[in-house]
Amino acid sequence: MFELSRNAVFALLLPRMLQAQEMRAKAEQCERVAAGASDRLTAYTFRELATQWREMADQVEKLEHAPIYQTIRDRRTD
Repeated sequence: MFELSRNAVFALLLPRMLQAQEMRAKAEQCERVAAGASDRLTAYTFRELATQWREMADQVEKLEHAPIYQTIRDRRTD
């Protein structure tokens, strides 16, 4: 019978989340696209995307400090 180690199970169930700084970088990319957009709708859409990336980054930072996240992270490195 095939068995997965506990680490393998956690790796499968919890794929690597983007880091907050990666999300903030994506927000900056969206801001650049918005700044260069040729129409207002495109600019608005990319500014909204930038806002959403920043909000997700804030949520990830909060999550990283939550006890359950630290427990899961510690199990992944066992």
